[in-house]
Amino acid sequence: MKYDRVRRRMFLQGMGGATLAIPMLSSLFRRDAHAGGSLPQPVRFIAIKSNSGQTIVDWYPTLEGNGYSLRSDKADGTTGLTQEIPGTPYKQAPMADFADPGLSTIIDGAFNPFLEKMMLLRGMDFLPDTNHNHSAFLGNYAGSSDVTAGPALSLPHVPTVDQVMAYSDRFYPEQPLVRSLHLNTSRADSCSYTHAGIAGGAVNRVQAHIDPLTMWNELFTGPGIMPPNAEDPPQGESPNKRLVDHVYEDYTRIQANPRLSSDDRALLDRHLNFLSELQGRLEGGGVTAQCEFPPMPASYPDGGSLSVSDIEESWSLMIDIAVAGIICDHTRVITIDAEKVLSDADGSPAGFTHSENASGQTWHALAHEWGTPSGDAHLRSMNRWVANNVFLRLMERLDVLEGGDSTYLDNSLIVWGNELGFNHLNYSIPTITAGSAGGRVATGRYLDFTEWETQSYFSQHNGHVIRGIPYNQFFVTMLQAMGLQPEDYEMDGQPGYGSTSTIGKDASTHAIDYDFSQIGNPLPSVLL
Repeated sequence: MKYDRVRRRMFLQGMGGATLAIPMLSSLFRRDAHAGGSLPQPVRFIAIKSNSGQTIVDWYPTLEGNGYSLRSDKADGTTGLTQEIPGTPYKQAPMADFADPGLSTIIDGAFNPFLEKMMLLRGMDFLPDTNHNHSAFLGNYAGSSDVTAGPALSLPHVPTVDQVMAYSDRFYPEQPLVRSLHLNTSRADSCSYTHAGIAGGAVNRVQAHIDPLTMWNELFTGPGIMPPNAEDPPQGESPNKRLVDHVYEDYTRIQANPRLSSDDRALLDRHLNFLSELQGRLEGGGVTAQCEFPPMPASYPDGGSLSVSDIEESWSLMIDIAVAGIICDHTRVITIDAEKVLSDADGSPAGFTHSENASGQTWHALAHEWGTPSGDAHLRSMNRWVANNVFLRLMERLDVLEGGDSTYLDNSLIVWGNELGFNHLNYSIPTITAGSAGGRVATGRYLDFTEWETQSYFSQHNGHVIRGIPYNQFFVTMLQAMGLQPEDYEMDGQPGYGSTSTIGKDASTHAIDYDFSQIGNPLPSVLL
């Protein structure tokens, strides 16, 4: 493929505003404006978020046989486990035991080839009452929906764990081309919140790509990026370097502005440091990756329509471009908001999107029909579509050799989480992972952290609010799996990550008496 140098306008568009564009400096806005050590090998983190309440039993095995029986202590219709997790009251089982007829209604037999590389988690609870939320499964309990705000909205925002990783020198020993990539085919919001690496700085929600073309531009048309099969670049100074020099001069002039706040000055300093490193790269001949750049995709502005062809094509392009970005090592952090799906109640193709309110024929509205045959069937089909077209597709494309006997999937941690558990409750949040983060995670198991012997609150919900383990311990697990240490993420002398407030929950009706002495520890028996 012949390499064509990009023009200045296309170059700036290609950066997606993430590299050369000046960072948001709120102190310069008009007053009325709206408002360590490194890992031995690269590891990657990918987070997928599903939406609305869930029919919990659809996520877990219901096998009776092969030495297993259905639960007798709580009649929720799922398989009871017998093998203890050492030193705990919790239970586990090999995933392979449930390969026939399939792990669960959502994770069916198509996943059998990957069961040894996966981990199914049950019984992990959000601590405060989050209601619908954007980011609780990644550590920011305060990211509740403004439309359906829960009490957790009053908590202070913290960066989501993907952003703690993205700005960690342990995770990125060298300046990455793209710190993190965020996808959402429905709207320009992500499940990620960031302080841009400035401790104590303002935490803002990260915007997502809704068009495959813009994400392709950010990953593959930046300064110094040369397709691996391109012809040799012209001799002489890189035109990209001249452009970086010019932008650098512009930004240094902004530093003299007396209205620049200390937070914004720190943010600008970080950006200027990045540009200095980028200048050095361009002087050294640019960046060459042993990878294959995907072809420029068609544009789907606003994520395309709800037509079958638009949803199929835009999701396919986004997943394939994201995988290419990882294999080319242009980024190691990706979040995916799966808000647009393609499955009617009977599994036939039909476009749906999630929404903040519960009106119309949306994922949210259909989820409000919980307990009805139609509502449960829609939730089942929508999540099965995400399972097969997002989660499984990522695994298949990353399960190619990277070096030695390990694959890109082996050297990644993919986390598929959710905003809620059953109904609007946030107990036992459905969570499943893939990849061992370079051998740091013990995979191939179904782990149940539900304390089945404790009192069952809201018994009409079949025990779905029986106390489990704080989701906070999974935040720690994810961070440590990526090589971070407590000093990299703990704040204000408090162990662990994420708020431990149970705001919005009453002890008379909610399980809140967790063992907080373990809050700073990873999940038991998960990390190697």
